[in-house]
Amino acid sequence: MLSIYIGSLIKYLENLGYSVTTESKSNIEDFADMFYADAVISGVSSFAFMSAFFGNGVYYSSEHIEEGESTTQCTMCESWTLPSTKLRHRDVADYHDTENVISLLKQSTG
Repeated sequence: MLSIYIGSLIKYLENLGYSVTTESKSNIEDFADMFYADAVISGVSSFAFMSAFFGNGVYYSSEHIEEGESTTQCTMCESWTLPSTKLRHRDVADYHDTENVISLLKQSTG
């Protein structure tokens, strides 16, 4: 199932003209790779945040808000969050239904 989501994201980014590389090594090597990467796209992850946000490239993440909140409290996040791109957990009935989830993700990106 994870490979389906990863493949969909890779296809989406490549259709936008980006070259995509995915790798998984040791924790230290992954941290360093994200720190030195040109760009990192991440969900809510402190590991990705610390390595990529303070690194050399561009860091993009979804909003870091609670399910019930309507807005984020962060006043400096506009440069690295994508507030218009959100799919809340409550809107997904079944993550194993990858076709539906990918459709919902496409709808949330406009």
